[in-house]
Amino acid sequence: MASYDLELLLGEINQKKGDYKAAEAHYMNAKDMCPCRFVPHYLLMCLYQQTKDKDKELAIASSIVCKPIKIPSKDVSKIRIRARSVLESQGDLKNEEL
Repeated sequence: MASYDLELLLGEINQKKGDYKAAEAHYMNAKDMCPCRFVPHYLLMCLYQQTKDKDKELAIASSIVCKPIKIPSKDVSKIRIRARSVLESQGDLKNEEL
């Protein structure tokens, strides 16, 4: 039986093993299970940073910055700050988005 937490755990395990395709699939499953949560998006962004897939990294960072916050928290704030820094480092964040 699949669950959100299990998908995140399997994604992290596969990422550490170097099986990036499987890790991406598990993170995507978690993202699809709970689309309003930020953690799967963040883990995907970290995976794309590790694999040096700039296009996907920028796309997911942009989706994090644009994603509405349902329940504010320190973790969500940190994730959004990191996503903004990814976009700023690539020059993809306009001043009005700051």
